[in-house]
Amino acid sequence: MNSKQLNGQYYTTSNPFVGDVFNAWYALLPDGPILEPFAGSGNLFNYVDRKWVGYDIEPNGNGIIQRDTLLNFPTGYDVCITNPPYLAKTVVARRKLPITLIREDLYLDCLEQCLTHCPYVAVIIPSSFLTIKGLKSRLFGIDKIDRKIFDDTDCPVLVAYFTPEHNTKVLKGVNGVALDIDHLEPSNVMKVVKFNQAINNYTLIGIDSTKGDNIQVVPYDNTEVKSTNRAIVPFYSNTKLDLNTINATIQQWREATKDFYLQSFKSCMNTGKYRKRLSFAQLHYLLTIV
Repeated sequence: MNSKQLNGQYYTTSNPFVGDVFNAWYALLPDGPILEPFAGSGNLFNYVDRKWVGYDIEPNGNGIIQRDTLLNFPTGYDVCITNPPYLAKTVVARRKLPITLIREDLYLDCLEQCLTHCPYVAVIIPSSFLTIKGLKSRLFGIDKIDRKIFDDTDCPVLVAYFTPEHNTKVLKGVNGVALDIDHLEPSNVMKVVKFNQAINNYTLIGIDSTKGDNIQVVPYDNTEVKSTNRAIVPFYSNTKLDLNTINATIQQWREATKDFYLQSFKSCMNTGKYRKRLSFAQLHYLLTIV
């Protein structure tokens, strides 16, 4: 494993700053240079046509200033666009790395510094940010990237855009296309089935295959499955389920939301789209809207 991976540094190799959500955020920006506090090799400089100032603890490109920006964050900038390092606290502990984290992942500590010092922030961060609590009061928009943008990792990402003000409505998009999907977000979910019971009558195939969309509900066939398995999960329903209608509803919801709410896996389908997982709460939700 190289030092880049040990430090959670992955360099962006395709442009994530395109489309509706980015354009809406970019139109709000004041004049002045863009700060890149975790610049690496400076790849992001190629994607937004503005003056940039880049810093990094280990500069790997021309004109990038050496600085540990977590300890000494640059000040005086209104706009920050960055791809911060990702490194989970559990990985730091396992590898006994000389890094002290405040939050559960290094990228969250980096994001907090960006938000503290800059009014306008755009960050390329893991798509698991959707499930993270905190750091979202100024969130303006999220563009989920459903394709690989790194050569050296399969980590699924999104671009989160922030403004100085508290935002009550967040723009949502996938691959640059804005979506009106707030009414399709699973919330206040009522539990309608029970998973991993002594007696089961249905099975959730909860993860896509590499061949394509594969999330569906099928009859339980008495196959023994570990309770920790999230790809194949037996469950019990006290009412008979119309599987054709349920599976059609799952697919219609996926198409309408472009899988925005589904967790992405670190592997892609043959089409290049990330495989997804349906959570238990999301199945409960879908069963109530059939």
